[in-house]
This record gives sequence, structure tokens and C-alpha cells, in this order.
Amino acid sequence: MENIERNLKCQLHEEGFEELKDYFDREFVSIGKSIHRNYYMDTDTLHLRDKGISVRIRELSGNKYESTGKTPIKETSEYTHLKKEYTLDLESKT
Repeated sequence: MENIERNLKCQLHEEGFEELKDYFDREFVSIGKSIHRNYYMDTDTLHLRDKGISVRIRELSGNKYESTGKTPIKETSEYTHLKKEYTLDLESKT
């Protein structure tokens, strides 16, 4: 699967963070929570990060995994980024 990822990054002061956290805790209770674990890969010298590339394997619930690679399309400002995202479901060996 291929997607375009849009990221907006901003800093929050502690009070704003707590308000946002409370909102998500409150809203996601009604639809249920999903727990997953991410494993990020790079070279020892962080070559991928320096090029704006990220590679991860995500462990989902139910013994499922997916691999995702993200490559930069453009940086619209210091705080916003567009990346092409490629995701592949991985088969689990149980």
C-alpha cells in the first residue's frame, strides 16, 4: 500500500500536553485502544535519518506485523513535512 503522509510538528507546554492527552484518553475509550510496538532501523551513523528516510517494522496485535518505509517528497517548512509512505504486511512465522 502506498500513501502520502503529512506531518505537522509543534511544541506544547506541559499544560497543553496534559489537555491533549486527556482528550485522547477520553475519546479513545469509546472505540477501544490498540497496542502496537515499533522497531526503527537505521545505520550506525544515522544515514537514513539524515536523508529524511525512515524504516520501521510495526508489531500489531494478533501476532501481525507490517513494514513501512517513508521517503521525503518535500519539506514545506521547518514544522511540516510531506513523505511518501510504503507499507507491506508481513507474514508471521508461529
